[in-house]
Amino acid sequence: EKQEEQRLQDQEVINALDDYYEPYRSRWRDNGSLFNIMQTGTSDPVINWYLGWGRILISDSVATMSAGMPEGAFEPPGDSDQKLGVLWDSLVKHVLNKCDWQSHQRRWLIDNHVTGNGVIESYTEMSQGRVRTGIRAASPFRCMRSKWIISPDDVRIGVKRTQLSWNQFVAKFGDNDEYDIKQVPVGSHVQLTLIE
Repeated sequence: EKQEEQRLQDQEVINALDDYYEPYRSRWRDNGSLFNIMQTGTSDPVINWYLGWGRILISDSVATMSAGMPEGAFEPPGDSDQKLGVLWDSLVKHVLNKCDWQSHQRRWLIDNHVTGNGVIESYTEMSQGRVRTGIRAASPFRCMRSKWIISPDDVRIGVKRTQLSWNQFVAKFGDNDEYDIKQVPVGSHVQLTLIE
């Protein structure tokens, strides 16, 4: 009964955020379609010049902004901590290389330029008995930030959608006593909506 009440409250939040973001999503789809239009041999100046120039400017801007890698900003408090600074910078570089930071940064920048909304998430996951951390880009169509926040740092509610194959879903949630996956109809894919 308590779980059902929580589920209804969560569904209400998800529906409210879906309604809020739907006008933005239609504009993002239109912008993405315009960004992906190819130039034609017609005499239409919009297709031949303006869209081409827009794409060139976005691509050049993304290439310029994604050149280089961030470094750890550790400033040693004393001379004896210089080695710690080198270690910290190497660790940051290693984590960013492992999670393929540059391709995620490029994807985020293109989303940001084309749709006006880019989403970067940090993650921690278990992989072969090891904890794996990193940063990755997420589709703005699958993430919704709470519209009720006062400050960008104060994200009380966020909704994220993820899609798993049926086998991935069973592997992740099948052994968990908290979830009863027998109620979920079997299909090729499962969409999860997470409220964070």
